[in-house]
Amino acid sequence: MKIVLIHGFNVRDGGKGSIDKLKPFLQDAFPVAEIDTDQADYGWHFLIRANFLSWMGSTIDRIANALKDADLVICHSNGANYCMKALSKICNKKIKVCMLSPALNRKYPFNESFNKCLVMHSQDDKTVSLAKYVPFSRWGDMGKVGAYTDDMRVKNMPHKDYILHHSDWFVKSCIEQVKNSIVAFQRGEL
Repeated sequence: MKIVLIHGFNVRDGGKGSIDKLKPFLQDAFPVAEIDTDQADYGWHFLIRANFLSWMGSTIDRIANALKDADLVICHSNGANYCMKALSKICNKKIKVCMLSPALNRKYPFNESFNKCLVMHSQDDKTVSLAKYVPFSRWGDMGKVGAYTDDMRVKNMPHKDYILHHSDWFVKSCIEQVKNSIVAFQRGEL
């Protein structure tokens, strides 16, 4: 089993202070899994590049390469945007996508490039509320309200009781519950 982690855009540490904190919890749940925190690391991208120039430096191609043989991808914020762009290039029908506070438009047009998708969102996420105001962008407030879609492969899971800020998924008091949701999703229990 291969799990890929993709961080958000305003990250200067390659995800170490955010999404990479899930790695030990995931290794505990899936002891034989390969957990890739590096191949999909795209460094720090300023707002314009994250939205309109993601093709610079082969970012999407590198992420697509990481996802082509993955079973699960977990992405945070703009990582969901890059994940969906990358999957549309390769179409991995077995991969499950878990989005944490995705900075995507709530009416994002999901395509056939994945198996299932879990959208974990929180009504208290103010960061993605602002994302919907970036013009001509895929960004939006899905991380606050969930995905507005009839696609049966996409499931919304609100976490309003303990996720109060955009990156609370990775704080000590929340990360175990986040891991439990991801594990249940991967095992087909959700």
